[in-house]
Amino acid sequence: MLLHIDRVKFKVKPTGAEIGGIKSRFTKSASIKDMTAKQLADCLTAGQTVQPGVCPFSESSRTKGYKGTKDADFAKQTVFMNDIDNKRKDVPAETPAHIAELLAAHGLKAAFMYETFNSTATQQRFRYAVVCDKEITDRAERDRIQGAIIAMSPQADTDCINADRIFFGTDKGLLDGYTDFEAVCSKESLLALADAYSLPEQPVQSAQAAQDKKKQSGIIPDGERNSTLASAALSLLKKYGDSDGKAYEAFLQTATKCVPPLDDREIASIWNSGVTGYRNKVLTKPGYIAPPEYAAQEFARSLEPEDYTDVDRHSYSLRCTAGAFVIAGLRNGLYITARNGTKAN
Repeated sequence: MLLHIDRVKFKVKPTGAEIGGIKSRFTKSASIKDMTAKQLADCLTAGQTVQPGVCPFSESSRTKGYKGTKDADFAKQTVFMNDIDNKRKDVPAETPAHIAELLAAHGLKAAFMYETFNSTATQQRFRYAVVCDKEITDRAERDRIQGAIIAMSPQADTDCINADRIFFGTDKGLLDGYTDFEAVCSKESLLALADAYSLPEQPVQSAQAAQDKKKQSGIIPDGERNSTLASAALSLLKKYGDSDGKAYEAFLQTATKCVPPLDDREIASIWNSGVTGYRNKVLTKPGYIAPPEYAAQEFARSLEPEDYTDVDRHSYSLRCTAGAFVIAGLRNGLYITARNGTKAN
C-alpha cells in the first residue's frame, strides 16, 4: 500500500516549524512509499510521521505558493487511520476495546493500535489503522470511509477527515492485544460502515467567509493551534525581542485562545522552537530590524492619516529612525516632539 512516510524520527510530539518541515518533505515524490502494515507500524513506533492519503504535490499547488501537501491533490488511499483524543467530558472516554468491538460488529478489524506521544494514564489518546483490500481512488468514497471511521466515536478528532492529514508516531509502542498485520477489510464492508456512520454535513462557505468567522470568534481552533502559535511566536519575537519577557507574555496570551487548550508542555515546546529560530535565523539575517526601530516604524505608520481629505498626499512625508521621528509637510502644521527632544514640523 502506498502512503507518505517522513524519514525524520521524533522522540516527542512535533510542533511548529517541525510540522512545517514534515509537510514540506511530503511534497517530495520520494516520501511516497509502498509498505506493508507491519512496516508502517515499525515506522510509527520509531517516531516517524505518516500521511495515509497519497497527495502528490501538483504544479497548481506549487504555483499557488503552498509549502506542503494539499487535500486538493488527493490521488489514492489504502490505509485509513483515526485519532482518538478523549477530549470531550460530556461523553464516556473511548477505549481500544470498544473501538475493536465497533469494528467487529461490521466485519472489520484494525491492523494495529498505538498510544500517542501525549497519551497519559488519566487521558488515554490512541490511534488505529484499518487497511482496505482495494486502493481507493474515488474521492467521494474515500471521504465516506474516513468520515465513517471518525463518526463511530464521539471522541475522535474530526480534523482527520482531510486527505492530507498527517499522523505522528509514538514513543510508546503498539497496544497489546490489538495487532493483526494480516487484517484486511473489504472495500464493500468499509462502504457499508459508511452507510451506518457519517459525519454531519457542514454548511458550504467561502474560504474568506471561514477566515472572517474565525477572526470574529477570536479562537484558534483545533487543527490550526500549532501553526498559529508558531507564527505568533516568531512575529512577537521580531517585534519585542527576547530580552524583557514582553514577547513571551504576549505569546501566552495568544495561547489562551486555543480551543481546546494545548497542554503547557506543548506550548513551551512551540515557544522554545520560536526562540531558536529567532536567534539562529532572524537575528543573523541581513537587514534585520531591531525591536526598538521596529517599534518606531510601527508608531510612525500609526501617525499617517487614514485618508488624505485634509492632507495633500504629495506634501506628506515621513521619516523614522530608532532614535527620532520626523513628520513634515502637513497642511495643518502637525508638530511632534522627537525622542531625542527636538521638534519637527
